[in-house]
Amino acid sequence: MNDCTIIKKLKHNKEKALEQLIDKYSSYVVVIASRIGGSILKAQDIEEIASDVFFSIWKNRHSLIETESIKPYIGILT
Repeated sequence: MNDCTIIKKLKHNKEKALEQLIDKYSSYVVVIASRIGGSILKAQDIEEIASDVFFSIWKNRHSLIETESIKPYIGILT
């Protein structure tokens, strides 16, 4: 499913869309957090960061812009 469709569903409060977003981008978030945190962060800290990123997206879902890729936004949030 493309990001624009996922964003539209998020705006309509579809929790399944959040699950799809997590499935699609969780590894991306983990890589960014790992690279920034280096050896300072433990695995559970990185998981917490990932949870915070996706919670933030859910909390602010109504202000998301329907775009072809939400990847840059997720990268910035991370």
